[in-house]
Parts: sequence; structure tokens; C-alpha cells
Amino acid sequence: MKSTEPDEVEKIVAILQDFKGKERLLIDMERPLAGDLSANLVVLDDDQLTIPKKNTTVTVVGEVQRQGAHSLRRGYHLDDYLALLAGFTAGADKNALYVVKADGSVMMPSKTNWYRFGSPRQSLEAGDTVVVPIDSAYTDNSAKWRDIIRIIYQAAITVAAVVAFKEVGYFG
Repeated sequence: MKSTEPDEVEKIVAILQDFKGKERLLIDMERPLAGDLSANLVVLDDDQLTIPKKNTTVTVVGEVQRQGAHSLRRGYHLDDYLALLAGFTAGADKNALYVVKADGSVMMPSKTNWYRFGSPRQSLEAGDTVVVPIDSAYTDNSAKWRDIIRIIYQAAITVAAVVAFKEVGYFG
């Protein structure tokens, strides 16, 4: 397993510090409105009740080619929204994607059992956010290949220099 790079950790910390949902309590209003006394909440001084405006979009963030929000489209499913954003990046952990529902709950499709989450073509609802995390085991091989090519190039120049020196009789 690859260790997480410091810049990745800093990026995650920055996102969490800016997260507007910290210290937020999401309330399932159906139970208290139905008269379930066990669902009543204790309200303290300085508590605030905020009822957000209705959201009509589905947002996809994380390791996709083009992050963004789209208007909710009737008949569109999870894979349709991913296709709208040009699919996954090379570093995407496709098996760990999850959906943050508009009410704040999290649904995580299982690769081995999609039916726990819904149908294989899971419908999304207004306000849902699809999160595609980075695969912690992903490594970008371009830097590695650049180093290998540099070493081969330097070795070839050294061999060429030795051959040239031999031809002119430098080594006696």
C-alpha cells in the first residue's frame, strides 16, 4: 500500500477545514412530524435551525475528468452523470465512490452487490453529490519513466565518449 503524499494530506485538510457542514446535525423530520417522541431533539441556547433551499442539481466531484453539477435529468442514472463528466481519471478509485444524499446521508454502492444500493443503474435525486475518491495505491509512472530514460541517455553518452576516446587513442 502506497503512503499518502504530504501535498495530498494538505489538500484533504484544506477541504475539511472549509467544509460548511461541520458541527451540523442532519434531522430526519418525518419521525418527529409523525409523532415519534424518541425523535425529538433537545435545543440549546445559540442553536440555529437552517432549512436549505431546494436543490435541483446532481454534483459529481473528485477523480473525474470534469467535475461539475448538472440539472437533475429524468431517467438519468449514476453512470449517465459520470459519462457527462467524461469519465474517471487514471487515479480514481472506482470501487470506493459514494453518494452524499441531499439529506446528508451517505450511500455507498458495493461492486460485488449493487442491489444493496439499488439497481445497477442507480437513479440519483435532486441535491445528491457523487464523490469519486482518489485511489491511494495509484502512482503516476511518468516521473519514474523520465528518470529511467535520463539514466539510459546518460549511460549512452558515457559509452559514446569512451568509444570516441578509444578511437583517437586517448586510452593508449
